[in-house]
Amino acid sequence: MTAGEAGTKKRRLTRTQRRAETAWSKVLAVRDRGRRGEPADYKVLAKRFPALLHGSGLCQAVAFVQKKAQDKAVFRTYLEDLAAVMGLDDRAALEEKSRRAPLGSYLRLSREALEAATWLCRYSEALLPDDSAGSGGGDGP
Repeated sequence: MTAGEAGTKKRRLTRTQRRAETAWSKVLAVRDRGRRGEPADYKVLAKRFPALLHGSGLCQAVAFVQKKAQDKAVFRTYLEDLAAVMGLDDRAALEEKSRRAPLGSYLRLSREALEAATWLCRYSEALLPDDSAGSGGGDGP
């Protein structure tokens, strides 16, 4: 294969690489938007969500963030990003599947959500500023 052929072939990525790449771009978008307090709040949520998911289950964790999303856009952003990293169309698809999936599908979806949330957490820790002003306060999970 020549160098030109190698450049025209589409890169084949593993599922983990696709998740990592999507998470990277989503966290960078939060950082680059730079709305006041959003990166720090997003980072707090990204760090806490995997434990919430592990302790409460996918459906309850998503419901908790949905409730918080009524007051703060950063929670809606996080659910959108989580759904994108999981390969779902949008947060509505994540919310629907987490409520209606049969047991086997729910368990698989939960594992995928945990993997996706872990990537968002890793990149949030690496790319987003710490909350030095305490704006995360009591709004996080």
